[in-house]
Amino acid sequence: MLAVRKLELKDIIDKQESVYKIIKLIMQESFGNIKTLDNITLEKYNDMIEFQKNGSAILYGAFYESKLVGLMWAYERTNIDEKALHLTEIGVLEEYRKKGIGTALIQKLEMVAKKRKIKSIELMATKSNKNVCSFYLNSDFLIERYVMRKRL
Repeated sequence: MLAVRKLELKDIIDKQESVYKIIKLIMQESFGNIKTLDNITLEKYNDMIEFQKNGSAILYGAFYESKLVGLMWAYERTNIDEKALHLTEIGVLEEYRKKGIGTALIQKLEMVAKKRKIKSIELMATKSNKNVCSFYLNSDFLIERYVMRKRL
């Protein structure tokens, strides 16, 4: 049975292997097999611990039995005059996809936003990651801005 609950520091440390695996999967799907994938994954994992310690991270995990199979990481921020939750990372292990876990994590974040009286959730997605873009669009996210880059 699926359970979505807040991730505490103890969970992040006790479930280090699963957390690391999910973060690495997110980074790989967003940026491909870059040379620094392991370094970036470790950096993200350490950042997660640090932000959990300082209280700025909003972290939830999806568990089947006691196995961590998905996670979501967000934080509160202010854009001009409006508070929003910024969804930094969301990922589900490949063998647990298409089971409603990502949707359950998004719904949990929506509940957190409503409780905090925040009216929007924002995120950035990699354009080439068609599955994640489709997931967000099917979850009622709208494209409002583009990040543009000129490679030199």
